[in-house]
Amino acid sequence: MNELKLSAAVGKPQVDRATSTIRGFKVATIGEARGHGLIVDDVTLSQLVQLGNAAGKLKCRFTHPEQSDGLGSFIGDASNFRREGDSVLADLEVSPVAAKSPRGDLADYVLSLAESAPHSFGASPHVKLAKEKIRGQKLPALRGLEFRAVD
Repeated sequence: MNELKLSAAVGKPQVDRATSTIRGFKVATIGEARGHGLIVDDVTLSQLVQLGNAAGKLKCRFTHPEQSDGLGSFIGDASNFRREGDSVLADLEVSPVAAKSPRGDLADYVLSLAESAPHSFGASPHVKLAKEKIRGQKLPALRGLEFRAVD
């Protein structure tokens, strides 16, 4: 078993400033998980929806903890995982704590980025995984065992 952090393709999330919520941000998309040697397929997306909703809420961080010390990177909670076409979407409730991060006002930054530059707003699911070899497919498929966070 391995862990994976992959980047989802950019979506067009809807920002609700009154509730500090970003609705419909992309968590994962069908295709090659570039740099990971894996394929995200229909089964993967179904697993992410199921695992995400079973968790209720998953923490969202500004970056993967391995990319920095992790302190001050909490953004909020992701919930309402759903399938839309070739992607998994979720809603992000930005925490008031993110406005007081040691890194600055991450809350406003993330909300503003999703509003003004949705092409630059992306997410990366942090998943404990297994690999499944699929006949006729060059790369193995990602199989989710545990959905830990969205970064």
